[in-house]
Amino acid sequence: MFQASTVPAAPLPRSRLPLGQFGWLYRNLPPCPALDDQTLQAISRSMMATKPAEHPRLPAGYTYFGQFIAHDLSFSPASMRQRQDDPEALHNFRSPALDLDSIYGQGPQLQPFLYQKNKPFELLLGCGIDDWTDDLPRNLQGLAVVADPRNDENLLQSQLCVVFLLLHNRLLRRVERDEGLTGHQAFARARRLLQWHYQWVVLNDYLPRILHPSVLARLGPEDGAGVRCWTTACPRHFSPTTGAYIPVEFAAAAFRFGHSLVREGYHLNPVLCQHRNGQEVPLFHPDGEDLRGGAKLRAGWQVKWEDFLDGMHAQRSGLFDTHLARPLGNVPVSAGKTLDLAKVDLALGQRMKLPCGQALARAMCIDRILTPEEVGLAGSAAKATPLWYYILKESEVLEKGLTLGRLGSEIVGEVLLGLVRLDRFSYLSLDPAWRPPASTRGAFGLLELIRMASQYSKT
Repeated sequence: MFQASTVPAAPLPRSRLPLGQFGWLYRNLPPCPALDDQTLQAISRSMMATKPAEHPRLPAGYTYFGQFIAHDLSFSPASMRQRQDDPEALHNFRSPALDLDSIYGQGPQLQPFLYQKNKPFELLLGCGIDDWTDDLPRNLQGLAVVADPRNDENLLQSQLCVVFLLLHNRLLRRVERDEGLTGHQAFARARRLLQWHYQWVVLNDYLPRILHPSVLARLGPEDGAGVRCWTTACPRHFSPTTGAYIPVEFAAAAFRFGHSLVREGYHLNPVLCQHRNGQEVPLFHPDGEDLRGGAKLRAGWQVKWEDFLDGMHAQRSGLFDTHLARPLGNVPVSAGKTLDLAKVDLALGQRMKLPCGQALARAMCIDRILTPEEVGLAGSAAKATPLWYYILKESEVLEKGLTLGRLGSEIVGEVLLGLVRLDRFSYLSLDPAWRPPASTRGAFGLLELIRMASQYSKT
């Protein structure tokens, strides 16, 4: 089913700490003029003044898949708050590639606690029957034993992480059975298979849902069979010459568009929905019955992914716009303390000395730049707008919130595609004609990936 023999084995994981610094797309642009704390607070409050509208087409599951991608690409836990004038000195504890190191960590030899004791090449799972699990592995205090603690930030993120744990183990057993591989060779083959399926979904399912149609057509034109070709387009903005890196315009602004897609709550599955009399599970709630992670999964709170991804009745995300779910204005971080996520995003752009949206749009030859009236902010921010806010407002004004605008699409599309093309072990580098064996005319997406994991069995 998986045609494992067509996918070359991956090199065994090694410590990635020296890899993956941050950099710039356009390093010589002046930073956006700083806004005082009162102005940042006013902008943030305006973003949460009304309840976000629902996207008519984008299923809610892609909100959290985008978060998973972000965790897989970069992690700078403390230094991003401390380095205010030199983003290139930031240390990235993730590799700048779609290689799932947020799942595999540094591999079974260097981080054996992520793997099963008696089957050291299978990823560790939570307790369950016949190795099936609905939760992450956890210690006695309920904290997840995972390569990246952010994969347990919320219930939807942890449930998505479980999918990848299960799928690796299933693929490992398949290559052991079908190819006769064992040990390190089987592990490397299964790891490569999962990486290639993941990369395919990012390029062929995720990007077509979020990018502006003209940018998508340039980066991945369709062939006669309806399959996108990602190897022909010449990069205009992201073309590293000394190795892959994560641009700060991407990490600290453009790829944070996902915060606008978050809803105030979700129905996790039909049984729980009925038990809660139709009420959604909220992001945060004082009694703790909410979507926050960091604790063992409650009985009956498993995510039914079809309700987040499949068909007309799937729950929808928010729009790509400047309206955020109101709970994001008071995100619990510790006992009695909260943070304002929009203000955090705005302040991060200032600390990283990002250019304003208008200046970056001109540098990237975007022909349609928002007017001060369209930006709608008071004072100097209307003409020199923080990049994160500008990208959301561009989507809202010019695309009615249905996709990213041209500027956001150019940054997100070029960086994600560029990182796959720069990875010498990706499917685009080693076998650009490769297709997921279960696909039909390229129709293999996130739902199909999750269904592969749901078929998990020892055989």
